[in-house]
Amino acid sequence: MLSSQNGNAPGSTARSGPDSKVAELVEQHLARLAEDGRSPVTLSTYRFTNTKLKKFVGGQRVREATPARMDAALRSIRNAHGSTRLVNPSRFCAAHCGLW
Repeated sequence: MLSSQNGNAPGSTARSGPDSKVAELVEQHLARLAEDGRSPVTLSTYRFTNTKLKKFVGGQRVREATPARMDAALRSIRNAHGSTRLVNPSRFCAAHCGLW
């Protein structure tokens, strides 16, 4: 999630803010999860999901990633890859990217 004081993610030295691309924030988050010792299986699942998510919203900037756009992207992922792929991106965006 973005810090309200300087736009950086807590514990991050990288600059992130409303002009950052969604894909950049996801990559930063995945790197932090790996550093924190998250399970390799979990990381593999998130990376797989991230490849699908990037196709739909990876180029968008955080300020452009509105709930309506994210909902449209998640629906597209569900339609293309089945409902089991919807859970991971929606949880990931909601809980870790601070997009909703």
